[in-house]
Amino acid sequence: MASKTTFSFSLLVALLVIASAPCAYSEIVQYRAFIIDELVEPLNITCNINGQNLGLVSLKQSKVYKPTINVDTSKTDDVVLTCNLNAGDRCGQFILFGYHRDGVRCDKRTCYWNLESDALYLFLNNKQVLYYLWSHEGCR
Repeated sequence: MASKTTFSFSLLVALLVIASAPCAYSEIVQYRAFIIDELVEPLNITCNINGQNLGLVSLKQSKVYKPTINVDTSKTDDVVLTCNLNAGDRCGQFILFGYHRDGVRCDKRTCYWNLESDALYLFLNNKQVLYYLWSHEGCR
């Protein structure tokens, strides 16, 4: 009887190991958002990734801010880069990367954002696409 119990226990352990193998695999993939400032006014940027504050960054015209977004591909939760942008009378809070939205469509794991006086543009398929308009209320 002991050998039957040992065999059953060994079989149960083997099945648990096999069933949990896909869950144990985890890969961290790096994505980037290139935020290109084409505004005349200085730009203040405060970003967070899923609530984790990345701090304040100030940019001058033609400069680039490049936050890195690490995505654990074994998890189903979205990873989101949200940025508050403020440049004189232009401001707003914008989602500049969302893994579920941008993980595939942004070229080579990088989303390129061009900030111009009228709007924020995202480069998709080698074209600049108007994506967000600036707010002009409550800025400064």
